[in-house]
Amino acid sequence: MNTLLIFPPYWCSSHPYLSLPCLSAYLKKNKVSADILDLNVKCMNKLLSYDFMKKCTKLIENKLDSTAYEKNLLLYDYVINNIDSSVKIFKDRANFFSFNKYNKAKITVSYALSIISKAYEPLKLGINSLSIAKSLTIENIIDFIKDSNTNPFIDMFKEIINADMLRKYNHIAISLIGFEQILPTFTLCNYIKSIDPDIHITIGGSVFSKLYTELEESLEIFNYIDSILVFEGEEPLYRLILALRENKGFDTVPNLIYYDHKSSKLVKNPISKLSCNINDLPVPDFSQYDFREYLSPYVILPYFLSRSCYWSKCAFCDHDYGYDGKYRIKNFDKIIEEIKILKELYNVKVLHLIDEAVSPKILNTFCDKLIESNIEIKWFCYIKASSDFTSELCSKMKTAGCLQILVGVESCSNSVLTSMNKGINTHDIEVTLKNMNKSGIWSHVFLINNFPTETGENKLESLIFILKNLEYFHSLGMGDFSLLKNAKMLKNKKLYGIEQIIDTSPLINNLKYKSKLGNESRHNDTLNINKIFTKFSKTNELSSKHMLYREHLPLYLSKYALISNKKLLSKLYNNDYLSNINEDHQQYMSLFFLYKEYKDKVILFNFYTGRTYEVNSYMKDILSFISNSTITKHKFINTLKELGYNDKNIESIWSFLDKCNFIKKYAV
Repeated sequence: MNTLLIFPPYWCSSHPYLSLPCLSAYLKKNKVSADILDLNVKCMNKLLSYDFMKKCTKLIENKLDSTAYEKNLLLYDYVINNIDSSVKIFKDRANFFSFNKYNKAKITVSYALSIISKAYEPLKLGINSLSIAKSLTIENIIDFIKDSNTNPFIDMFKEIINADMLRKYNHIAISLIGFEQILPTFTLCNYIKSIDPDIHITIGGSVFSKLYTELEESLEIFNYIDSILVFEGEEPLYRLILALRENKGFDTVPNLIYYDHKSSKLVKNPISKLSCNINDLPVPDFSQYDFREYLSPYVILPYFLSRSCYWSKCAFCDHDYGYDGKYRIKNFDKIIEEIKILKELYNVKVLHLIDEAVSPKILNTFCDKLIESNIEIKWFCYIKASSDFTSELCSKMKTAGCLQILVGVESCSNSVLTSMNKGINTHDIEVTLKNMNKSGIWSHVFLINNFPTETGENKLESLIFILKNLEYFHSLGMGDFSLLKNAKMLKNKKLYGIEQIIDTSPLINNLKYKSKLGNESRHNDTLNINKIFTKFSKTNELSSKHMLYREHLPLYLSKYALISNKKLLSKLYNNDYLSNINEDHQQYMSLFFLYKEYKDKVILFNFYTGRTYEVNSYMKDILSFISNSTITKHKFINTLKELGYNDKNIESIWSFLDKCNFIKKYAV
C-alpha cells in the first residue's frame, strides 16, 4: 500500500500547514510510510511566475478589445518581467528586510493575482483567499472542475503531478481544512480519477467535520472521492491504511464515511472521541518539506500547545468543532522538548502557535519553561482578552520570545460581549491591550460587525472605545458576522432574534438568516461602522496592518523591534511633522509609476494607487526626469525651465503630479 498525503490549494504559502506533518509522524511511529506533497505551495510558485503571467495576459488579450488591452499592457508587461524577482524577495534574506523592495514586491504580487483573476473570471484570488462569484452548490462545483476557462488548476495539476507519479500510489489522502480549498480539491480528485479510478481517495480535515450532518445531501461528491475521515485523523487514517492494505472491510475504521455502492447507502462509522492521547503524539514531521519553496526567507513552523479551545463558549464560533472532544493541553516538558527538536532539525526562526486561543495560565507556564530552558525562539499566538494578562505576564511573554498576539475582541460593547458569551468585558480588553503595548508586543484586534443583537448604539460604543484606546494596539481587522452551521447560538435562536434560516448549499458552512434584532442599524448607511472602520484602518494610525503579510510581520518584528513602538509607527505614516520645514529644503520622492506612449498620448499608471492617467506626450521628458528619483521642488523647477517650460506650466505640472500622488514629501 503506497499512500500519498496532499495539502491542496488555496492557503497561506509562507509556511507549511500542520496537518500532514502530524499525520506523517503518527504513521511513521506506527511503521507506516507515506509521502507528502504540499501542492498548495507548488501551485503558488507556479501561479506567481513569468510563464503563468504570460499565459494569463494572453488569455486577457483574447477577451478584451485591442484598445482596452493596450491601455493595460503597461501593467501587464511590468508584472510579467518582475514577478519572478518579486517572489524571490520574499525568499531572500538579503532583500526581504529592505521595506521598499518588500513593499514593491508585495504590490507586484497583488497585481499578479488580479491579472490571474481577470484571466479566469469569475475566479478571484488573493494571497490567502479564493472565491468564485457563485454559490458552492454541487452543480457549480462540477461545472468548475471541468472548465479550464475558469479553473487554472486543471492544467496546473497535470504539470505538477503527472500520470506516472500518480500511478505509484494506491491511496491518496487530502487534507481539506478551509472552504477556500474545496474547488481546487475536487479539481484534483477529478484529475486523479481520470488517471486511475481505482486509486482510493480519502478527504480529511475540518471542512467535512463541520458538514458531517449534511453529507446525505451531497452524495454526488462520492463520484470523485471514496471516503471521508472526520474530526482528528491520526488513528482513523492509520486504521484506514491497514484496512486498505489487508483488503478488509472498513468496520474497524472510526470516524469514516463512505458510500456503499452495493447497498446504495451512505455509511457513517461510529465516531471515536479522544482516539489519541495528546501526549502520546509524536513530534510533527517536516522532513519531506523543502522550505526554499515557501514565501519566507526564514523557516516559520506551525505548532500547537493544545487542541480544541479552553473557552469553547462563544455563541458565534465553531472553531472547536473539528476536534475530538474536550480541551487538552500537552505536557509542558513535552512541549519544550519538541520545540528543541524542531529548532535543531529545521533551524526554526518563528513558531506560529495555532491554538484556537492560549489562556493566560497556560502562557505563564509556557513562558517560564521557555525562559528556564534558554531556547532562543520567537513566536506569536491567538488569545482571548483577559485581565489576567497582567503587566508582569506580558513582560514575561516578551522575554520568552512573543512578538505578536492576535486577540479576538469581536466587540467593544459590554452588552454585545455578553450576548456573544465571550466571558469578558471592555475592562479585560483595555487591560490586555495596555499591558501588551507596554511590553512591546504587537497587538492585532479582530472585530465582528453586525452581530444579530448589535444596535447602532453598540456600534458607536465600539468605535469610541477603539478611538480612546488607539495608542495601545497596532492593527485592526473587521469582518461581517456570518451564521455558521455549528454555531452554539443556534441552540437558542430566539435569544438572538433569528426567525428564519436558509441553507443555500450542503457544502457551504454559512447560513443566510433573518433576525428581528439590530436590524434598525444594519440598513442605515450612516451607522455602517464597518465602512468607517475599513476606512479608518487605512489611516496613518492603523495603516501598519497593510505593511506586511501576516506571517511576515513577526519576521520584521524579530529584526526591527522598534516597529512595535506605536508612536514611531504613527510618525512613519504621518507627514505632518514636515510642516515647519522650508519648502526649498523639502525633498520629494517620486512614487514609482509606469508610463508608455500610446498614439499621441502618454499613459501613466501609479503603481501604488492603481490609477491610470492619460497626459499629453510632452510629459515624457518630465516623467523620465522624476521617475524613481529623489528631487527637491527647486531642482524640479530649474530643470523644467532648462527644458523650456514657463512658470505657469511648471506650476500646473507640479500640481498635477502632486494631485495624482506621483510625488511624496519626506524629511531629510
